[in-house]
Amino acid sequence: MNWQPIETAPIDRSILGFHPFSDGGGRIIIMIWNGDGTKWRSDTHSYLSWQPTYWMPLPAPPSAEETK
Repeated sequence: MNWQPIETAPIDRSILGFHPFSDGGGRIIIMIWNGDGTKWRSDTHSYLSWQPTYWMPLPAPPSAEETK
């Protein structure tokens, strides 16, 4: 799946979020919508000081076979 506009992001699960930098780079973080519905937070429960502009689903975890 490709990056999607943040307005289409699901708020019921963790996702990858992206915020572009003016130099062409950007930051990617695992994030989730907070419980009171006011803003995004990181998977470490810290509220983001920046607004993500795109999102993508997290990949599936490795299977039991792959972790052996």
